[in-house]
Amino acid sequence: MRNNRMHLVFKQLSAFFLMLALFFSMLVPVAFAAGRIDLERETTLSLHFGYNNTAIAGARFRLYRVADVSESVRFTLSGDFQDYKVNLNRLDADGWNAAGNTLAVYAAADHINPVAVRSTDNSGQLSFGTLDVGLYLVTAESKTIGKKTYRSAPFLVCLPSLEDDVWKYDVTVEPKCTMESHPGGGEERPNPDTKEVTVLKVWDDEGYQEQRPQKVEVSLLRDGSVHRTVVLSAENYWRYTWSDLSNQYDWTVVERNVPEPYWVTYTENATVLKVTNTYMEDISDEPPPGGEKPDGTEPAMAEDIPDDPIPTGKLPQTGLLWWPVPILTIVGLTLFSIGWFCSFKGQER
Repeated sequence: MRNNRMHLVFKQLSAFFLMLALFFSMLVPVAFAAGRIDLERETTLSLHFGYNNTAIAGARFRLYRVADVSESVRFTLSGDFQDYKVNLNRLDADGWNAAGNTLAVYAAADHINPVAVRSTDNSGQLSFGTLDVGLYLVTAESKTIGKKTYRSAPFLVCLPSLEDDVWKYDVTVEPKCTMESHPGGGEERPNPDTKEVTVLKVWDDEGYQEQRPQKVEVSLLRDGSVHRTVVLSAENYWRYTWSDLSNQYDWTVVERNVPEPYWVTYTENATVLKVTNTYMEDISDEPPPGGEKPDGTEPAMAEDIPDDPIPTGKLPQTGLLWWPVPILTIVGLTLFSIGWFCSFKGQER
């Protein structure tokens, strides 16, 4: 009687584990197929630009290819951008925003030629045409219509884009648009003729302060060209303010000769331009090809660019479901064999 109960238990366990193994084996190919990028496939990128449901015509956008992307969604700076110390791994939404702004600063400062330059039509639409798979930077020139000026912050977009766990190779984005009114324009506070710009150096290197240089050199750029240069150090509290700068130009800053082993990001808050040097030794060890991809979010993986230019959707969990299959298969077959053997012996007796 006891043997019969054992035989029954073994049969039930073997059947359960075998069914579980078969279940996972059916799931894995689907997840794997959805998670991998076809690097040989062509992509397209279209854009719609508007403000409060009003299309903006004649807005000029520049497109740069900044990084390669692997099948398992790992980004590596490439081409004219490959030598910049900008991190694209383990980023949250703010990190992707800062990375896009930083790469845009370098593109302007070093006069990098874009892949394409397009202007929106009367319906606010434009198309960049057929493009290779990769990570792209999109920047916009300010557009003045009447007494209003429209702007769009730089942003990154991955081609293809992940939508509903499916890679889309034809992508459309809607950049966030801001508007400034000139004197007499009405709905927003008029801008003065001049303004102040403050550059602030921030060190993100807790525990490694001894690695900091004694000083750094930062250039103020006027519409992408060097206007003035200043040296920041502890003596001036790692900051400097320029006054009486014309509002007719776009002002930004760039740090030259970023010290090792720091990487740099540029962010802007009103009239404060922040240059952050982050000690990067801990994340320089990248996973091997085919291994797990960096944690974080993917850039511009949706049909539009929300208020925060970098959405927070998770990267596909490529390859993470493979490990249960061989284990469960072996366990299931082993238990099935034990159950069959015990049942056979019972029948002999």
